[in-house]
Amino acid sequence: MVTPEELAQLYYYCDGKLFRTTTRSRWKADTRVGYYDKKGYRRVRIPGTTVSESRAVWCLCKGEWPDGEIDHINRIRDDNRIENLRVADRFIQT
Repeated sequence: MVTPEELAQLYYYCDGKLFRTTTRSRWKADTRVGYYDKKGYRRVRIPGTTVSESRAVWCLCKGEWPDGEIDHINRIRDDNRIENLRVADRFIQT
């Protein structure tokens, strides 16, 4: 897994979305990264793997990868604003 510093060299966070920091191949700098998976979550490719955009946002904003699962407080799967994310276990009922 890439470090938070390496992730920050690839992407930056703005209003719940991740954007490219540099132009690479056909992708221009300052364009949004990621795609929707079949469950409605946004996914982001990073070197070596693909992660949910919410995990990458958490890593960029908090400086570390989350230990547990990321929960969307308002239950909107593509709302990845940092104030809407929390680390939780699968069994929290709120």
